[in-house]
Amino acid sequence: MDNNSFKLIYVLGLGENWEGVYSYEFLFTDDDNLDNILNHSEDWAWDVIPASGNPSRPDKEFVKAVGRIETTKPFELIQESDTFCVWDALDNVTSMAWEDISEYDEYPEYRLFFRYGETAEEVKKKLYKVDINIKYNEV
Repeated sequence: MDNNSFKLIYVLGLGENWEGVYSYEFLFTDDDNLDNILNHSEDWAWDVIPASGNPSRPDKEFVKAVGRIETTKPFELIQESDTFCVWDALDNVTSMAWEDISEYDEYPEYRLFFRYGETAEEVKKKLYKVDINIKYNEV
């Protein structure tokens, strides 16, 4: 898989298990579909302000690769925001997902965040900095 040809379009939270481990899927598209995402974003309620859990993930036809992680670090997800809409992440006003540090005693040395359109390689490098491995599968 060429990690530079896939761009991040959505981060899906799968939940927390009984041991406090969170699972997330990072959904990627290819360059040809990146602009088409904007044309369909209203169908998925990405323009609802605030998002508050209303937006849905992109249609399967746009997802070309999926990366999956498990971590003890909780993430805030744009589609669950009570302040922003998903469009704010597309405009890089905020991120698609970011490390929730509200329960931390100290500010972390490196805080994770993932922006719309980042390559799979960029996501992998960020996760690698904090010893999280991502497993990719092309769809």
